[in-house]
Amino acid sequence: MVEWNEEFRKLIDEAVKEFLDRHPEVATYLGLHEYDDKMSKGNREEILEDLRMLEEVSEKLSEISKDYLNYDNQIDTTKFLECF
Repeated sequence: MVEWNEEFRKLIDEAVKEFLDRHPEVATYLGLHEYDDKMSKGNREEILEDLRMLEEVSEKLSEISKDYLNYDNQIDTTKFLECF
């Protein structure tokens, strides 16, 4: 069970970091000031890459059995999949 939870957290942490790296204005809004001097491109290619990344994360999440996740991670998985 711990293994599944660690895999889940790693996947989500990597996805969030990648998203914030691509959209530093969101990171700044969230109070992560190391992103203050950066801006995203906001072009079509960046948006398409975001969609590809979200699809990839969603696929990987669907491979993780929610039955083996702790309660908090089960909720996070459900919310992530509902949002994206």
